[in-house]
Amino acid sequence: MAWIIGIIVIFFAVLYWRVSWPLGILAVIVVGSLAWYAHYDSEKKTREQEIAVVALKQKIAQALENASPEGKEWQVEYVEDPTIAKRIGRDASIISNDGLCRLDVGKRLDGKEQTGLHCPDFKNYVDKDMEIRFDDAAASDWIDVGKFNDDSGVYISPYIFVSPGHIGYKEFIDHLKNGNTLAIKIPADDGVWVKFKLEGAAEALSKLGKPQAAQVPGGENH
Repeated sequence: MAWIIGIIVIFFAVLYWRVSWPLGILAVIVVGSLAWYAHYDSEKKTREQEIAVVALKQKIAQALENASPEGKEWQVEYVEDPTIAKRIGRDASIISNDGLCRLDVGKRLDGKEQTGLHCPDFKNYVDKDMEIRFDDAAASDWIDVGKFNDDSGVYISPYIFVSPGHIGYKEFIDHLKNGNTLAIKIPADDGVWVKFKLEGAAEALSKLGKPQAAQVPGGENH
């Protein structure tokens, strides 16, 4: 990069020196400063990217090392439905064992379903498909994904075209309900496998689109 800056400075020096030597000196100073700043800014961005990559790898390594073997618990989010004056289950979610990602299965008011995968620490991991592995499957599967408009992650939907050799949304949900563990490979660097506990998934998903059970004295529902 330094030799390119040198050539640029020499070119402008010769060009303007023939017109006026003060103008030539000024041209050398201005062009040289601009070229140096461009080089400095490029080098700075490169260093920042390298530092960010190293920091991410360290965070991933630490997260994987401290991952919970027993996994996290499924949570159901209820939203007020003004048409029936009741809270309806709209989202069932779980955090990966290592805390790096969140998987959420949603069911909207119009009945449409969608599963989202959110991994804030990973950048540019959106791809046409992702490799997944259920513990009750003989081998890994592939599934098509879409990208959220706000870049918050990717989603799996029954409305996405299913590529040959890939599983569809219904099969994916069936595995969620019947398996014990789901692993998803995030296509970052050499690939990072994040795991999700599926125990309790069937119960959580069964509450989607249904009113929240009323609380009775003693903490029991009916």
